[in-house]
Amino acid sequence: MSRRTKKRSGFRKGLTIYVIILLVIFLAALALLWRFLDGYQARQDAAAAEVQAAVEQSEHEKEVYRAPQLAFEDFLSSMTADYWTDQWFAAHPESLDKRDAVGVFMDGLFFGPDFSAWKAESFTQEHPVYVLKNGDRSLATVALAGSELNWSVSDVTLLLQGTESASLEVPEDCTVYCNGAALDSALYSKGETGYFDMEDYADSLTDPVLYTTYTVTDQLFEPALTVEAPADRTLVQDESGHYSYVLSSQEAEPFQQRGKEFLTALVHFYMMGASNTYGNMYTAAGYVHTNSQAYNMIINAGEGVTWDTPYPGYTSTITADSQVTRWAANCVSVDVSYHAEGTAGAYTNVADGTYRIYFFDMGEGYEIYGLAKLG
Repeated sequence: MSRRTKKRSGFRKGLTIYVIILLVIFLAALALLWRFLDGYQARQDAAAAEVQAAVEQSEHEKEVYRAPQLAFEDFLSSMTADYWTDQWFAAHPESLDKRDAVGVFMDGLFFGPDFSAWKAESFTQEHPVYVLKNGDRSLATVALAGSELNWSVSDVTLLLQGTESASLEVPEDCTVYCNGAALDSALYSKGETGYFDMEDYADSLTDPVLYTTYTVTDQLFEPALTVEAPADRTLVQDESGHYSYVLSSQEAEPFQQRGKEFLTALVHFYMMGASNTYGNMYTAAGYVHTNSQAYNMIINAGEGVTWDTPYPGYTSTITADSQVTRWAANCVSVDVSYHAEGTAGAYTNVADGTYRIYFFDMGEGYEIYGLAKLG
């Protein structure tokens, strides 16, 4: 082998070794770079995962925080006036308010422009409680129960209270209705003999008209109380609101006539004064039962009294009330009014007023027993 050939062979070997060394170094560097990049990516992935976990945790906490509120809002959106009406009657089973009226009322309260919802003072994240209002008026509280994302309404308490009331005193055999519903008379207080004011004969009444007082309270609306008398009775209400039984016009006529005749005689007794004083007195007393309260009232007014001035030309008007009141099976009364004017020389006498005349049947037919001056 020539010398030149030997030189070329050595150069190739050196070059090959050099290339191999460079390749080894390159591969080593590439391996190191790969390991570095792999570790870097792992660290980046770990950091990203940590950030994502933190974001997810934050979102979860927000959802957990808002979960009671969302459950409460769902509850509100599902509510209707009928729901709150049911709540009212469940909380107040004694209520006699009309359902339709309560429904309209609840619609205005819970769905009107002044409705609002607030966290109650007792609100906590673990025990959320809300209060519903209309303006400054508290309507209801709503409590929720649950945890994490699972919450539901556990209690609804209606705070509304009825403040309206009404009372009615009527004969106890009447039926009283409140807003169309008949009231159970056994639940209300019984009276005695109502407004019967002839105490001398209170013990002489047979089957007296007794009264029951109906009082309805705690209603949302003013109770509308109405009364219905038995089919065989006529019930009337006077200007003061008092109810009483009265006779039919046909039954009343004899008592009205008798009352006017009696009062005509009584007025004549007063107006004629010294002219036949006692004769006129006993004529008037002859219309009533002897020794009765009415009889004694007339006699006591006349005895020992002598009027100096009679008014023989007097004029009078005697008017019986259109209704005769029944107090008991054996007692009725009629109010009779009078007006009389007389002149005797320089003297003038005017008398007017009203008497309540009581008729009793003590076993021998109706007679006048009682007399009361009303005005």
